[in-house]
Amino acid sequence: MSSSEQPTAMSSEAMAATIAGLQAELAAKAAEHAAKVAALEDSLTELAHENALLKRRLFGSKTEALRTSELQLALGDLLATEAKLQAELDASVEKADDAAPKATPGEGTGKPRPHGRRNLFASNLPRVAIEIREAALEAQGARLIRFEDAAQLAFRRGGFYVVVKRVAQYEVVRDGAATVVPAPAPEMLFPKALLHTSTVAHLLTSKFALGVPHYRLERDLLDQGMRLDRGLMSRYVEHAGNTLGATVVAAM
Repeated sequence: MSSSEQPTAMSSEAMAATIAGLQAELAAKAAEHAAKVAALEDSLTELAHENALLKRRLFGSKTEALRTSELQLALGDLLATEAKLQAELDASVEKADDAAPKATPGEGTGKPRPHGRRNLFASNLPRVAIEIREAALEAQGARLIRFEDAAQLAFRRGGFYVVVKRVAQYEVVRDGAATVVPAPAPEMLFPKALLHTSTVAHLLTSKFALGVPHYRLERDLLDQGMRLDRGLMSRYVEHAGNTLGATVVAAM
């Protein structure tokens, strides 16, 4: 290598080091913004819950012991704090978006969205197996060939567990030809549902009777080794409400 090429090689190395340092600084700032955004979201959630409780007391029964003026002042302070946090959250998100490296055309952005049903068999939760068989078919001489397993997330006092429903499959000879006939499944309130009826009842009781929001239930379940997002909980609660409402209307 000639003496005239040596400065060019050194400047390239310096440029590479500078780029690496800038990338590390950018990653640190992005992580800092992400942590701040998460903290602001938690604060907003707590404030929204406190606002809901204050509104319930403020506009609820007139026999409340607290005075209306005090509640109005407290509610006004919370609303102002919530608005300030929301502004800080929006500013942090905007800064994080500006600091994040732009994706090149054709390159995927963000995390891949999960597809398909959650695999409860991969969880570490306790399991309870239930065999569903048909005595009438067995009495007729039908041969049990296998079980088809389906899992549901259930709840009992003490925590969550997985119910494994094992539906028997029988070989039955009809008109000289063998065919597979499954045992009839019992009637269910939520057919082919991921959540067992006991889990839906636990969600309803926790939210409406105990005042526990879905995001806390989500964290509690995650600590037990099972991921169940609050959006799915809300859909099941809505489904249960619609089913209950239709039942009441039909009874009327």
